Amino acid sequence: MPQSAREWLKQSDNDIRAADIMFQNRQNMYAIFMAHLSIEKSLKGLYVLRLDKEAPRIHNLILLVETLGLDMPPDLYEFVVEINRMSIVTRYPDDLNRMNRQYNRKVIDGMMKKCREVLKWLKKQY
Repeated sequence: MPQSAREWLKQSDNDIRAADIMFQNRQNMYAIFMAHLSIEKSLKGLYVLRLDKEAPRIHNLILLVETLGLDMPPDLYEFVVEINRMSIVTRYPDDLNRMNRQYNRKVIDGMMKKCREVLKWLKKQY
C-alpha cells in the first residue's frame, strides 16, 4: 500500500478516536464533525490506493463513494448520506441549541456506532 494511502488511514483512525473523546465530553456536534472527517479520510485513502491519484480536496462523502464505485451495503450508504448532510450543519450551524436537542446523546451514540461500521467496511476495501 502506498505511504500516502497508509497516512490517510492513520489519520482516519486518529479522527475517530478524537470523535469518541468529543462524544464522551458531550461535544456532540464536534463528535459528528470528527466522525465525518474520519470517513472522509478513509475514503481518500482508498481513492489514492485505487485510482493512483492525489485525493481531491473535497468533503462530499457521496461524491467520493460514487467516484470510487463502491457498492456499499444499503444501510451503510444511507448512513453516509445522513452524516454527509449533517456535516454541513456542523460546519454552518444556524441554531446550536436546536441542533443539540434534535441530535441528542442517544441519536449521536447511534451515529457513532454506525460510523464505526462504515469504517470497518471501508478498511476491508483496502
